[in-house]
Amino acid sequence: MPLSSDQEFFQEPGSNRRYTLGDLDKCLEYVYENELDEHSGEKSQGGNEYVSLTATNWLNTSKKLFPSGIYEIVQKDAMAHGRIAALLQDDDFVAQLEPNMDLLSSILSLKNSLNGKALANAEAMVERIVKELRKHFKLEAQRAFYGHRDLSSTPVRTFRNLDIRRIIKANMKYYLPEYQCIVPRQLYFTPRSIKNVVHDLFVVVDQSGSMMDSYAYSAIVASVFAQLGCLNTSMVIYSSDVVDYSEYLDNVVELLFKSQLSGGTETCKALSYIEPKFAQPERTIVVLISDLYDFEPARMIKMIKDHIESGVRYLILPALGDSAPSYDKETAARLSSVGANVAVLSPDRLVEYVSTMVRG
Repeated sequence: MPLSSDQEFFQEPGSNRRYTLGDLDKCLEYVYENELDEHSGEKSQGGNEYVSLTATNWLNTSKKLFPSGIYEIVQKDAMAHGRIAALLQDDDFVAQLEPNMDLLSSILSLKNSLNGKALANAEAMVERIVKELRKHFKLEAQRAFYGHRDLSSTPVRTFRNLDIRRIIKANMKYYLPEYQCIVPRQLYFTPRSIKNVVHDLFVVVDQSGSMMDSYAYSAIVASVFAQLGCLNTSMVIYSSDVVDYSEYLDNVVELLFKSQLSGGTETCKALSYIEPKFAQPERTIVVLISDLYDFEPARMIKMIKDHIESGVRYLILPALGDSAPSYDKETAARLSSVGANVAVLSPDRLVEYVSTMVRG
């Protein structure tokens, strides 16, 4: 027996609101109706009338009808299927969107086609996502760079070095119930944090079209590196041309919207640009993020080999993110053979890896 569109599909807990299979169809049609004319709200071909939904109604209904994993896919597809302009016109919709990397990538891939209110809302959404990710990576960086202790040193007996956990554990017997506090008889101090020597860090990012997620992550992480006192951080992007975006590391949203992911992969131009800036090669780290499908792979390998022999350390990432990338494995192997560190890392692991390189 065929299912009827008015057949009950889901009842909202704690409410009399009942959703039917027809409601489910509307949510899917809003995303996947390829023949929809966004401006008129009607199909350009065919005879069926398109059932109109506002972006907010679609969002609220979809969240209730789809499991979270499925909803994230549908939300991403809504962006990818030409709905982004209409969706970003709706302030309520934008306010309720869940910030995540897929959403950031979707917005950035279509940013050149946005204008007016849609563009303003897109920038606000990107700012929310960037703020959340930067907060996370900043905590990771503080832990990685400053969370290590020099256990061989004598602790300085200052308030900032108090070892609170050890003090509480050792003085529990001096707890005064009537005052609900501990009066410690013995204080303990932690050794001071290791002082990292200042290094020059160059984040060099391939801007070919396949590197969208890697570019967004690298910009956010580079902005966090730029705030650390132990790193002089520069960010250089390239395709067929080279652009230095170091001055924008304190404004990641502007940096992301300025980028133009296109053109060939001419890594040697980028390496030639940063090479004169190697003031102290032994205290210089280059993080090269590229799929390595390069215009001149042999020359690139030779340049990197020469830099490494002068003392520069290289970390080469075919991608920066959680997905398995497509990259030139032969070139990656040759770069590894000349002394470069080649790895596919998540942004968190990149922060940890660079901290290890700084500490030697």
